[in-house]
Amino acid sequence: MKFNKLSLFAIIMLGACSLPMHKMREAFSESLQNTIGWTLDELKCHSSRAFVGSRKPTQVRSLPNGNTLHIYNDYWAQYGIEREPCTVFLEIESKEMRVVNASSKGEGCYRAY
Repeated sequence: MKFNKLSLFAIIMLGACSLPMHKMREAFSESLQNTIGWTLDELKCHSSRAFVGSRKPTQVRSLPNGNTLHIYNDYWAQYGIEREPCTVFLEIESKEMRVVNASSKGEGCYRAY
């Protein structure tokens, strides 16, 4: 099976376009993991760890281990940023209010810088 030059070019360009998005998703995930160990108050005040900032969780659930799960649906919408859906989950230790686990899901969970 022969590929013409246009087909080969299209395949190369599609691969090149997905690489930056992969890196932006990775950067978001790394930043999210860096919130572990920080208190909610620290996350609200620290600009480079602003996963909470002025955002309000859309849900807070009690977990069987005594911790709470703070869920931020439409993570970007509270700042007026239109993007694909992104949900951020922060498990908070109830005594010191420290993040003990962090995760996200959705196509909009990426950082553009």
